[in-house]
Amino acid sequence: MRREITLLFFLLSLFVNAQLTVRLNEPTSNFRSVSFTTESIGFACKNDGIYKTTDAGSNWSLITTPDLPVNKLFFISDTHGFATGQTFVSASSPSLIRTIDGGTTWTGFVIPVTSNERLDALFFTTLTTGYIAGQGSKIYRTTDGGVNWSVVHTGGGEFKDIHFVNSNLGFAVGSNGTILKTTDGINWIPKPSGVMGFINAINFISPTIGFAAGTNGIILKTTDGGETWNTAYTTSPLKNLNDIAIVNNTVLVAGTALGFDPNQNVLLASTDNGVTWNVETLVGPNGINEISFITQDKGFMAGFNGVYEYNSSLNTGYFESADFAIYPNPSNGIFTIKTNDAKNLSWKVYNNLGQEVLNETGTNIDLTSFASGLYLVELKANGIQKQVKKIIKL
Repeated sequence: MRREITLLFFLLSLFVNAQLTVRLNEPTSNFRSVSFTTESIGFACKNDGIYKTTDAGSNWSLITTPDLPVNKLFFISDTHGFATGQTFVSASSPSLIRTIDGGTTWTGFVIPVTSNERLDALFFTTLTTGYIAGQGSKIYRTTDGGVNWSVVHTGGGEFKDIHFVNSNLGFAVGSNGTILKTTDGINWIPKPSGVMGFINAINFISPTIGFAAGTNGIILKTTDGGETWNTAYTTSPLKNLNDIAIVNNTVLVAGTALGFDPNQNVLLASTDNGVTWNVETLVGPNGINEISFITQDKGFMAGFNGVYEYNSSLNTGYFESADFAIYPNPSNGIFTIKTNDAKNLSWKVYNNLGQEVLNETGTNIDLTSFASGLYLVELKANGIQKQVKKIIKL
């Protein structure tokens, strides 16, 4: 019995640890931001360089080494993008750079910030209207594409992220659990979050349903357009959750272990508006700062030492929920599928290397001739992919 229990936990650990693929390798560098505008075109930045890919992340080229130390990118199209970062030189030095030709050339603009202020939050709703904020407890707004900026809000501590649902409805988050809401881009109203730590990221599925995440592994959710927030999930052990991406109503939250353990990065996924969460441990960088997903299964992560690709067509968090159960699980090899949707039921079984080992129909799975280990069962009814289940053969 002890051997079987030990084997069970070992096999489960094989499933929840996913190895990321290094696509842009820069040892000792900390990549802060990554942004894909299409499935092929993406941008990433570290402190002293901005990179571009045109082949879906397989290859990256350094396109500029700006004087401004950059830590945040925002591209509103393939051609128009912005970058900001640390304004440590002087208040009169450029604190924002802009490209209108896909990164070939960049122009700098001055924002009336104090010297030695880091700007982390950046969002443009149109080619001309944008917002920026950071350590200085101020939110700045431009209506001419970044040439001129004015202060629209003061107070709220250090800001970490800005997100607009549409041209009018926006949010800013940061230290001390700060969540600010605006409906006109000018007036920003505090909303209670119920937390005291940093909120690092915010994103919305719709004008009413949104998510925020930050330190201590807390994911917050609103269902009333940001008026009230409640805890939707808390990681265990606690993580620093740094970014949120939403693709086709799938919510993805990425974070890092409190001690920057490269074996303890995490990706959480929800396909039911935050009711349930699939949690996957990611092995690779010492920290994940930002994510950009181009499909539900493929995304890129900016972190320590480079840019990493995550690609998992078998991720259980990404499939439509259905009423399936497989029992007994674990089993010595004979499993039964129980479902109310058994019409034209088919399934495939994959081993822990992602190799297909069975492709059959019916409600019985026979793995007696296969090695002990973890397997994934992809279930379909009427030819439609419904769900992926984990099973253990002892």
